[in-house]
Amino acid sequence: MPYMRLLSAIALVLLATTSGYCDVYKWVDSDGTVHYSDQPAPAATQEQTLNIRSGTTTDTEAGAKKAPGTKSYIEQDADFRKRQVEEEEKRAKEQKALADAKQRQGNCERALANLHALQSGQRITRTNDQGERYYLDDSQRQQEIAETQKAADSWCNPPK
Repeated sequence: MPYMRLLSAIALVLLATTSGYCDVYKWVDSDGTVHYSDQPAPAATQEQTLNIRSGTTTDTEAGAKKAPGTKSYIEQDADFRKRQVEEEEKRAKEQKALADAKQRQGNCERALANLHALQSGQRITRTNDQGERYYLDDSQRQQEIAETQKAADSWCNPPK
């Protein structure tokens, strides 16, 4: 008796696996009716072989050409990947533009703060090449005000 169950199970497994390997054909007749069959379609009709195991289809048209404007899976996937790359490049470009604008704003604020400090009349010190501090005299102050004004104008006025 146990052999009978084992033999039945083996037969069932063999039947289930062999049915997965047969070809299924899809075709449309002259009336526009869609047919599914294990036999190839009659000549001069459009036929597709359905690969049931992988879920893909392959066109094997007998005498008919692929409709213009339709794309294969590979072409659609390539277009999708191309759009993804373009979107990523666009996103990276926007992020770079935002980072540049933020840096430009920070530089503008620092230049205006330096200009305000120079114009306020308070004593300003600088360090020379020997590491000694010295105070700016009036001519040096005017020169730095002019340089700082140019920097503020370049950072605070957006390029056109």
